[in-house]
Amino acid sequence: MLFRSKEVVMVAVTSGLSSHALQYASDELKNDKEVVMAAVNHYGYNLKYASDELKGDKEVVIAAVTNHKCNLQFASDEMKADKDVLDAAGPEVEEDCGEYVEPSSAFAPSIACTLLSFLFGVIIIALH
Repeated sequence: MLFRSKEVVMVAVTSGLSSHALQYASDELKNDKEVVMAAVNHYGYNLKYASDELKGDKEVVIAAVTNHKCNLQFASDEMKADKDVLDAAGPEVEEDCGEYVEPSSAFAPSIACTLLSFLFGVIIIALH
């Protein structure tokens, strides 16, 4: 059953009765920025149920990753590589949710640095 009433969906996504209420909204409401913003502000995981268009909307994605950084997994590829989005997700996004960060993102060089630091640490320990 899909909910088509904006008022009903807005109450559902903001009341706390169901964390995944957006999942049951009509496609039209999943593409309504006001509805999706209310949903992701309450529970960022709702980005999963948003329209593809809104998964590429910087404001929506930042709201979702601010709620929890690993909601980045539901964002468009473009947003996964966006510096502002990654900054909003926080510095730990690389470690905690690295599989969702696009390789071309601002964090890609630091992934390489982390790996090199780890390898040098292993070599130093092995030499002692």
